[in-house]
Order: sequence, then C-alpha cells, then structure tokens
Amino acid sequence: PAQRLAVRSMAKKKKVDEEPLDVLSGSFVDDFKAQMEATVTSLEKQLSRMRGSRPTPELFDSVRVEAYGGTQPLSSVAQVAIKSATMVEVVCFDPELAGPVADALRGLEGFSLNPQRKASTLVVPFPRPSTESREVVAKAAAQAAEQAKQRARRIRHRHQDALKEHADSLSEDDIRRQASLIDKATESATKRLAKLLEDKKTDLKHSS
Repeated sequence: PAQRLAVRSMAKKKKVDEEPLDVLSGSFVDDFKAQMEATVTSLEKQLSRMRGSRPTPELFDSVRVEAYGGTQPLSSVAQVAIKSATMVEVVCFDPELAGPVADALRGLEGFSLNPQRKASTLVVPFPRPSTESREVVAKAAAQAAEQAKQRARRIRHRHQDALKEHADSLSEDDIRRQASLIDKATESATKRLAKLLEDKKTDLKHSS
C-alpha cells in the first residue's frame, strides 16, 4: 500500500510539471519556490501515511465507511485518537455507525486490525510493525523520497531552460539573479527532502 501511494502521488504531479512558464512574469521565481514547497509538503504527507514507530491519524486517510447510502471518508464520520504506540481509539459521531466503521477498519490493508466496540467508541489494538513490514515501509519511503528529488530536479531544469529560452528578453544580471535564487531554493528543498527521509528511517528504527 505504501509503494502504491508513492506512485499515485507522483502521477498527480505530472500535469503541474507540464504547465507553461511565464519567465517575464514578476512571479516567476515565486512560482518556482511554490512548486518546490509543494514537492516537500507532498513528501511529508506521504511519509506521514506510512507506518512508523507509532500509529498516526494519517494512516487512516484511505479508510472509507459505508454510511448514509454511500461511501464516506472515515474523518467525516469519526475521530481518530492515538492513545499509545499500540492503541488507537476511534470515536464515532453517530453511534449507529460504530458497526460500519469497525468493518471499514478491519479492511484497512496491511494491518489486520480487530476493533473492539464500547458504545460509540472503537478501541483498536495496533500491533507493533514486524521486521518485514518495517523493511517494506523503509523501501517505500526511499522510493517516495527519490521521486520527490527527481521532481525537484525536473522543476529546476524546466525553469533554467525557460530562462535560457528568454535570454534575449532579459538582461544578463536579471538572468543571473533569477538563476541564483532558483539554485538556492533547490538546495534548500533538497536538504529538506533528505531530512524527511532520514527522520522516517529513524522513526522506523525506534519501532523495533
């Protein structure tokens, strides 16, 4: 599941990478920085949805509940509370949905959860990750980080190429200034991406 999440997230980014660039716009560098920030934020969200030393509310983002004649995201019918590294409580807003919510939690792929109902609250024992599952998550995290770095490089190359293509419309000083800002923003984003992965690896080690 973690690996598929990384692939789906990168597919959503392709359209952004293909949008035309307006080098002559005063927001050219700001747009570049915004795309870099979005890349970092996207990886941060991806990693938060991958299992670590403790369960997180983001792990339940994919849970869909059969309710009110349709399929609802878990967050719209219940609140997830992390009680400990091995215990989660899910409080249903509507007590009548406790059963459907429990069924949805049991279907969360890769976890084999067994919710225990107490009125409108579901107590969910959360087993510690096995060595095998930690290795799977570590691999998926590394894959997601590499894809994020590749996207950052693509964004940088596109903006650099756009500057070159408009060399006749800009002064040399302006080109150098914008190129320098792009390089600095790229360096900052790359360091942040690397730290996110390192923090995730550290978290996984603590889950053993």
